[in-house]
Amino acid sequence: MEVSELIGIEYKLGGRKLPQLDCWGLCVVFYKEILSLSLPSYDDADLKDYSVHFTNADVLEQLVEVDEAQYGDLITFNIHGKPRHVGVALDNKRMIHTGLTTRSCVENFKELRWKKRIHRIYRHISR
Repeated sequence: MEVSELIGIEYKLGGRKLPQLDCWGLCVVFYKEILSLSLPSYDDADLKDYSVHFTNADVLEQLVEVDEAQYGDLITFNIHGKPRHVGVALDNKRMIHTGLTTRSCVENFKELRWKKRIHRIYRHISR
């Protein structure tokens, strides 16, 4: 699968399989299909607070926090004061993500809209 095949995917809260994904589901599919790595799907997790994902031992065993994003890194963003959104870095300034009001797309996370909301950047230890 190519990254371009993940652009334009319809958003669905709790979506973990194509053709509908939420932001975490997009990360899970990206990791599985493009990086051949696995992330927990959190099918039964609190879907309104992604900070839950990054405090669970099964994720923390797989990820390390880094300062600068590279291809495949997970970037969490604060929404209303908590890390409630996540995207996948495509390089040191672009990410693929999806959200309530948009299909999956590529955006510049260094633009002010996103830059001021960056919570943390995580890299999978197998990369």
